[in-house]
Formats: sequence, C-alpha cells, structure tokens
Amino acid sequence: MNKTCFCDFDFEAALAKRGSVTKGYFNVACKPDGSWVKFPIIVVSGVEDGPRLLVDGAHHGDEYEGVQAIIETANALDPKKLKGTFIGVPVLNMEAFMYGSRISPMDYSTLNLNRAYPGTPQGFITSRIVDAYLQNIVKKATNIITFHGGGDALYLEPLASYIPGNDSAEASYKMAKAFGVEILWRMEDVPFGGFLNAEAAKLGIPCITPEVGSQSIQHPYANRRRHIEICATGITNVMKSLCMIEGDIVPQAEKQIDITLIYLCSDAGGIHVVKKMPVESFVKGEVLAEIFDVFGEKVGETLAPEDGVMVGYGVYPVVLPGNWSILYGRVNS
Repeated sequence: MNKTCFCDFDFEAALAKRGSVTKGYFNVACKPDGSWVKFPIIVVSGVEDGPRLLVDGAHHGDEYEGVQAIIETANALDPKKLKGTFIGVPVLNMEAFMYGSRISPMDYSTLNLNRAYPGTPQGFITSRIVDAYLQNIVKKATNIITFHGGGDALYLEPLASYIPGNDSAEASYKMAKAFGVEILWRMEDVPFGGFLNAEAAKLGIPCITPEVGSQSIQHPYANRRRHIEICATGITNVMKSLCMIEGDIVPQAEKQIDITLIYLCSDAGGIHVVKKMPVESFVKGEVLAEIFDVFGEKVGETLAPEDGVMVGYGVYPVVLPGNWSILYGRVNS
C-alpha cells in the first residue's frame, strides 16, 4: 500500500493515485502566528474507478461522533478492495472543534459554518472555509455524507436526511435508506438556509445528512461508542449501496419511517421538562414539554400542533424564550 502524508495538499494528485492512501491538510488562510486555518483530508483511492464519496464531519465543533467514524472507516479501508474513492474530511471547522464550540471563535461575525454556503473567498473566515471546501473538494464528489448531531444543545434520535424535489433527490433518498437508521428526514420547510445539503442539491450531487449523537463529551464512553458505530455502519452501508465495497447492507433499525422535521420554540423561559421520549407517538394537543419558574410554578408548555412522533428536544435544564424546545416528526405516507 502506498501511503503519503504532507501539508500542502494536492487533492487532484491524491485522486489520481489509484490504489493509495493520502493524508494531509488543505490550507485556507494564514493566522497571525504563522500557522494555518486548515482542514484535514484522507483520500483512499481504490484500484478500480467508481464513485467519489465525500464524507465530512464537524461543520459544528461540538458534534463529535461522525468525526471518529470517518477516521476509523478510512483507516480500515483497503484500496485494493475499493471501487472508486473515499474522501474523508473528519473536521471541517477545526478551530471550533478544538474548543468544543458550535461555531469558530475566530470568526468576528459569529457565522454558523453550515448556514454559510456557498461562502465567498473575500468574506469572514467561516465564509472562506466554506468557499474553499465547496470549490475545491465538494464539487469533485459524486456523492456526499455530511455528519451532524445534537451537539451540546440537543438530543436527537439518529436520523438520515435528504432533500426532495431535485435532480438528485431519488439517489439521495436511496442513500438515506441505505444508511439504515429508523428515521428518514425529508428536508422540507427547513427554518434556515445556507447548508451543504441544499448546495449539493443545486449541483446535482446526491447528499445525505445523518444526525447522530449529542452531548458527546459528557456521555459515558459506551454510549458515545454506540453513536460512533451507528455512523461507521452507516458509512459502509452507503458504500455497499454504491457498490464501492462488497457485502450486505446492515439494517440498524427494525423499521424506517419518513418524516418532515418540525422545530417548536418555547414561548416562555424557565426549567424545561420534556414529557415525551424519542420515537414516541403523540396526538394533536398533547403536552410535549412543560416550563416552570424557579418557584415551581408552571409558566408555559409546548403543545403538539398536530399528530406526530418525537425526534428530539433541548437538553439543557433551562430553556430561553424563543429557543428550540421540541423537534418532532410529521410522518409522511
């Protein structure tokens, strides 16, 4: 096996080296101390031509599980048994990742990296990272898995999302199903923009976003390990579905449900008490969460606006007015 490692990363050369593993950093901008704002890349180039699967993690620095799954998957791949190319970017937002922060502490504008697409080479540093990644890496991929999770703020039941209604929608849906978790999120009416899925859809590149794990630093190791393994199994399942590696897809759930995810914000601030557990069904009008003041008086509640299934919730004991309280799924037929 031919292994090389260098910092001035020549991505095109790495793609061209059939049957090799190349690891390095893509430099974006020079910092005051002479070091670089950069992100790591692992290119496993199979002997045979095939799909170019890009798998990234840590758009948000507090979302850990996908990072470890990408590293472990890349290190386990044998280029001699791989058809196509695996492109792993374990940590896109390195400064945020180093400090366990959702967004980069370097960015004067406090931009959210996964709300900043397509970025610009003349903007704040987060916009420059997005632009460099999009123009130099994303556009060379044929398929994308971009990992997210609940981070420090949310618990989310593992899901895989896809965007409907575009040229790559059917292929994205097949990837989401192959990933293998119970919940498939049809991304409709999302209350924010500028995220990688949407940019990939414009480019016609099939893309899914698994949301796996939360509070990763505070979880016991066994629980964190379970989420890492869900991510890693999902990657290899997608690779099998694309015929990049041999083997049968490993189901990670007994059934799959297709949902549209709805975000419910709290009208009141206070102590947040969740009343429904993940994947538990509810009917319109049921209480999904209650909010209490510091004297124990109930000051608010989050009600179900329709029938649905619980997907996630804010994990902090305290919720502020206007913050996410509950994330639920409207089940699609």
